[in-house]
Amino acid sequence: MNIRSDNNYEINLADIWQILWRAKIFLLGLAVITAIVSICYVRQLANIYEGKAVLVIVNKAGSSSLARLTGQLGGLASLAGINLADSGADKSKLALEIAKSREFIYRMIVEQDMLVPLMAATSWDPHTDTLYLDERLYHDGKWVRDVEFPFDAKPSRQEALKAFDEVFFLHHSKEYGTVTITFQHYSATLAAKWANAFARMLDNEMKQRDVREAQHSLQYLQKQLEKTELEALKLALYQLIEEQSKTLMLAEVSEEYVFKLIDPAVRELLPAAPKRTFIVVLAILLVQLISCFIILLVRLRQ
Repeated sequence: MNIRSDNNYEINLADIWQILWRAKIFLLGLAVITAIVSICYVRQLANIYEGKAVLVIVNKAGSSSLARLTGQLGGLASLAGINLADSGADKSKLALEIAKSREFIYRMIVEQDMLVPLMAATSWDPHTDTLYLDERLYHDGKWVRDVEFPFDAKPSRQEALKAFDEVFFLHHSKEYGTVTITFQHYSATLAAKWANAFARMLDNEMKQRDVREAQHSLQYLQKQLEKTELEALKLALYQLIEEQSKTLMLAEVSEEYVFKLIDPAVRELLPAAPKRTFIVVLAILLVQLISCFIILLVRLRQ
């Protein structure tokens, strides 16, 4: 292959090889320097660990009986705020949306005391399980960071949510019906703790929602039952009360309501990031490619 420049000077692959071969000492030295610098750089990077919990969607046993009531009692049930078409799959979809909601996430941050580890952590010692904080941000139990208006020394709700979003990953496999919750952090202990806590909080949130809805529906149905004198309507109300009582009982006795934790997160021994070898190799390759391009460009201009 020949390359023709604007000055009608032709250069082929052999010429390119000769040009680069003459600069081999320079390229080799540059590769060594790049390797040393990149190794020093990656050695200073803090390890990032992952905490990963796997959940499976729980199928409700009472879904078929609810479906049979949909046609004949759907209108009456809607007045009581009851969704007869609800199922385990439907609940899981709602749960996944709740898991991404700002209200639920911020409650998780508050209940698990995540704000300081999220916003001020710099590294972690796996031998002593000690988390090191940036004293320019958090010192002696107080936020001391220097920020300008409209921010305060203590991170705002929006900042906390943004920091949470950077370390939290949720994957839903529709094929297998599983949900994977992953947290990344300097501390392997906290990453595993947060993943398991998030799974428990999400399942408990769905349970409490159904309990509140069932209790509200039962109160409404009981009032309607006291008012009506029609036997057919009473029978329909009794059926709805029975189904809501089943929902309430199932929620109260089930430890795993919508999701079953099949693979809890554990404290990982090996970090997930950074990929130090990959960074070093990539840095060497990029520098070598840029250097070769510059050498050839300078040679063609002579």
